[in-house]
Amino acid sequence: MLDTLQATTPRTVTGRRPERGLVGRDAEYATLVGAMDLAVAGTGQLVEVTGDPGIGKSRLLTELTAVARRRGMATVTVVATGGLAALARAFADHIETAAAPAGTGMRREHRAHLATLLRVPAHQGTGPAEFGGPDELTVRRQVTAVRALLTALATPQGLVVVLDDLHRADPTLVTMLRHLVGRPPRAALLLAFAYRGRQAPLALSSALREASGLIRLPLGPLAPVASAEFVPASGPPRWRRALLAAGTGNPLYLRALTASARPGPAGMDGVELDPLPAAVLAPLLAELDALSPPARLAAQAAAVLGGCFEPNPVAFVADLAYRSRYPVFDELSRYDIVRPTAGTGEFVFRHQVLRHAVYQSTEPGWRLGAHARAAQVLRRRHAPAELLAPHLVRVAVPGDLHAAEILADAAAAVRDRCPEAAVGWLQAACRLVPDRPDTHDPRAELRFALGLALDAAGHPDAARDTLQEALLAGSRMTPGRLAAVAVCARLERQLGHRAQGRAMLRRELDGPAAPQQGYRAALLIELAGHDLLDGALAEARAGAGAARALAAPQSDARPMAAAASGLQALAYCLGADVTAATAHLTVAAGLLDGLLDQEVAARLEASVWVGWSELVMERPWDALRHVTRALRAGHGSGRHAQLTWLLGAQVVALRGLGRLAEAGATATEAVELATASGDTALRVFAETLRSWVAVWTGEVVEQRPAPRSTADLSAIGWFGIVCRVMHAEVRASGDDPDDRGNLTGPADLPTADPWSRITLLEHQARAALEAGRVDLADSWGLAAQTAADRLGLPGRSALARLARAHALTVQDPLAAVTAASTAATELAAAGLAVDARRATVVAAQALAATGQTESALRELSSAQQYFEQCGALRLARETGRLRVRLAARTRHGGRRQEVSGPQSLTAREEQVAGLVGDGLTNREIARRLDVKEKTVEMHLTRVFAKLGVTNRVGVVRMVLYRASQD
Repeated sequence: MLDTLQATTPRTVTGRRPERGLVGRDAEYATLVGAMDLAVAGTGQLVEVTGDPGIGKSRLLTELTAVARRRGMATVTVVATGGLAALARAFADHIETAAAPAGTGMRREHRAHLATLLRVPAHQGTGPAEFGGPDELTVRRQVTAVRALLTALATPQGLVVVLDDLHRADPTLVTMLRHLVGRPPRAALLLAFAYRGRQAPLALSSALREASGLIRLPLGPLAPVASAEFVPASGPPRWRRALLAAGTGNPLYLRALTASARPGPAGMDGVELDPLPAAVLAPLLAELDALSPPARLAAQAAAVLGGCFEPNPVAFVADLAYRSRYPVFDELSRYDIVRPTAGTGEFVFRHQVLRHAVYQSTEPGWRLGAHARAAQVLRRRHAPAELLAPHLVRVAVPGDLHAAEILADAAAAVRDRCPEAAVGWLQAACRLVPDRPDTHDPRAELRFALGLALDAAGHPDAARDTLQEALLAGSRMTPGRLAAVAVCARLERQLGHRAQGRAMLRRELDGPAAPQQGYRAALLIELAGHDLLDGALAEARAGAGAARALAAPQSDARPMAAAASGLQALAYCLGADVTAATAHLTVAAGLLDGLLDQEVAARLEASVWVGWSELVMERPWDALRHVTRALRAGHGSGRHAQLTWLLGAQVVALRGLGRLAEAGATATEAVELATASGDTALRVFAETLRSWVAVWTGEVVEQRPAPRSTADLSAIGWFGIVCRVMHAEVRASGDDPDDRGNLTGPADLPTADPWSRITLLEHQARAALEAGRVDLADSWGLAAQTAADRLGLPGRSALARLARAHALTVQDPLAAVTAASTAATELAAAGLAVDARRATVVAAQALAATGQTESALRELSSAQQYFEQCGALRLARETGRLRVRLAARTRHGGRRQEVSGPQSLTAREEQVAGLVGDGLTNREIARRLDVKEKTVEMHLTRVFAKLGVTNRVGVVRMVLYRASQD
């Protein structure tokens, strides 16, 4: 973009910035300013600005003229649609304005030149344009006149002439410009012209294609960072991404979308547009002014059809003559209203915002008839239901059962990707079907579908009410009943009515549908899932086993069998029966691998149970493979709970394997999905996932779930326990001293399974040691070891060994080295790479305590490098600080200074250090010694300095070491 200018200018213009701001156009602005500098120096400059409508050409030239005026240069701006007459009038206005302060009139030579442009004798003034044919002599005279005017007006400060919308110029102006480009005037002149490259006439393109000396500025789409400035920062991230994608980097479209788009995937294009404001609508509709009446009518008919369209249906909807169908599309393409889709014979609007503007320009009555004709032609062509639905929803009348059926089919086709559209179409279908209270309600299936769509769109209350109404009105066995019962039970649980949800499932099991094995098996799986979440593991195992037995004889029940086996595996594992869990997990994984993607999507809960079972059973690679496939198969299905739990499993697996950047992106996706669901507990779970990953990466997360919000997690049962464990780590890593000092153990999780309990105990042991409570750290390390012995999984045993090693680094450093080193090896084998490196850090600290400083420094260096590579920046920083402190102690005498340090303490400092070694807080020490807390802090600061430590753990180590020496 700057190549042409840099080839002709002796100085650089980079680094200049717009004085009034042009979003994302700094380079182009710098080029224009550089060209202006050259023009002022007496070298005439020609600048060509091209790009699509709305891309910012006029805005860039407006900025150019504003800068020129501030510099004292003369400016003339002309819209090229007026031809040479408009140019002459602009020159005349400028000359008269410049002459007015001096009290003089227009000079005779100027008047003569202007008359030549208008082909009017000088004595007749500058009346309206009277163009004749552009014969060679006339053109030569006009070009000479323009050159003379430009040269005369360009002195002494310089002149900037702007020609906008040159693609709509008449042939005479194009011919004049061709001569100027071939031989620019030698004056302090900058001539800038802008046009739409796709709409430029052939004469203009040909005239400028081979021109030399032009500074060409083709404006492309804005970069994503610049585009983001047009989109409000508030609003769901998914909606902002949809707006940015739909805006295609075009400022006009971005402004239109920001002003009229509604959040959420409400339309077929990702956003739903309200009526466009007048400021946006006017320039878009101005493009239609150049069209012939048939072409304008065809554009409106194409806007009614929407999407991709062919000439024949458009001609039918517009009620055009058959023979004119292709010529009007030639015209629409020439003006870049529509563009052909290569290899299809179809066309599409240049942008959906333009299509929306054209649609908005139609009259209501004509629009209704056009939709009716569109539905007619699409039915004849056997178009998919989702293409017919937007037309039928406007023209169908009550009693049209066929239209209701099409709307229902269309809603089923788009529910996964556009649930709001499905809701609107199903509501319209319900209005078309007559209500017959004295007979079977034919709208039951429509209500079932509407309830599911409302759930997918994130309206849990409306979904629950609609499904309950459908269950009461419908027959005992209909195709949508099973899904309705399952979703309704989940919604009851989500809304805090756990007992009602379970009772609904049990009532359905005891109903007339019970003899049908497939239906009963599906209900048993749903009920077993509720039991597992509530911690009723025995009932969950029994229910899943019964479902597995019922599903086994049926050839098409593989997804149900996989879900039942996966649920059994997780229930047995959470109950610490690893042998049975392994057997069921092997069966479940084999069944899941044998399913087609469509079957996986139909039973996402199978992947949920199998994936989490594999995580608990220390198979993170298998878990990642299964949940990734399920997420791909069920993407956009609207099943927010299952998808969020799958994303949670993916986050845990990725974090364990050290892929923290991917874990962070996945956690963000989980937050967006859970927020769209309207489920408070699900949202808290997802936000905790994101905050938990941020703990490891060292990022700052603006919104962390408040402690009281965890009370809402009972609706998601065991996943709520997992969330609480993560939440404890999030709180302890924050800046709040009350949170960091909170050493509550697993007593507040009496139903926690061994897998979750060991994780929490290891975290609490580490936190207790950091607070100087070695006794508490030792107690929780032993509790973790007891829980791990009960569970019998190598990875959990290794984590418990790490929990035990925390206290041992103070009590018995040699034993801590052995415990932490063994834990590191076993954690790595279990797919917990980050925890394995944490164990090596603990081993290094213990090595340093035994005097093996060099070995400790090597281990810390290796761990820090790994943390930096995998994105665990918080751990990398902490490990780096440990290295610095250890290296500093080594330079000052290493361990000899540590041993001799306590000898320099005063009696009061010795007393304070001893109480710290007993695990007392500053406030408790102040009470014990009957002094102020500030005094304790002062003594403790001196103790840190004399012992060469930076925290209370170091003081505890020194005190215990001295006691062992005595």
